[in-house]
Amino acid sequence: MLRGSVKLERPLRSVRLSGTESQEAAAAREAALSAAPAPPPEPPIAPMLESINEAVEEFEARRKQSLEELQLLAVELAVAAASNLVAQAIDRGEYGIEQLVKDAVGKLGMEQPITISLHPEDIQLLDRRTEGEAVPWRDGRITLRPETGIQRGDCRAETGDGRILIAEMSARLAEMRRHWLEGLDDAQIERRRPAGSDRGLQRFPNRRETA
Repeated sequence: MLRGSVKLERPLRSVRLSGTESQEAAAAREAALSAAPAPPPEPPIAPMLESINEAVEEFEARRKQSLEELQLLAVELAVAAASNLVAQAIDRGEYGIEQLVKDAVGKLGMEQPITISLHPEDIQLLDRRTEGEAVPWRDGRITLRPETGIQRGDCRAETGDGRILIAEMSARLAEMRRHWLEGLDDAQIERRRPAGSDRGLQRFPNRRETA
């Protein structure tokens, strides 16, 4: 009887030990899981989209500013180029000084005596360019007066009753510059208009329809 009881104790101990080990392993796994860092939360979508939108708007604002600065620079370069071309035309004797004088006479009329003040070299240029023509400053109706204080390409006309007309190259260039800048303003307004706002007014047919 004793031998049989001894033999029965070993299986029971092994079962108890194995049961104790499985509980410890489960507890260890639970402890490891609880100690592991939780995954980071996903970032919210709305702030991300707002940040992207702000970056796009900032880029677009910089692009428009750069475009406007380049257009202004192009206008200034065009004015400088026009001034240089006029100066070269004057030096080569190709400047139409006679048309400038004729325009001044046409605006003032011939009812009163007219005195035209020009740079001395422009008077010589006027004589050369109108040689052989019947012009009013050769028959005494218009007096040409040389003045060194007047810039080349400028004209000052004065009538007997005190009316004065001044045509200056700098003023004409300034007018050109103003006209070009107004064209830039109109172009910028067109670019700022929302897409599709002019669909109601179509001056030209769709090319795909006429092809």
